Amino acid sequence: HLEHHLLPGVPCYRLRRLHRLLRERGALEGVPDTRSYGAVLRAVVVQAG
Repeated sequence: HLEHHLLPGVPCYRLRRLHRLLRERGALEGVPDTRSYGAVLRAVVVQAG
């Protein structure tokens, strides 16, 4: 979903490819790769301690 906000002009059917390219090129280094909103919430709670 982050890709959509970084480059909103990219069509939705290209977002998976964009995500892969950004990962391969290190543009998402340090960005957690979460697959769901629940996973995001868990990561925030764990990080908060």
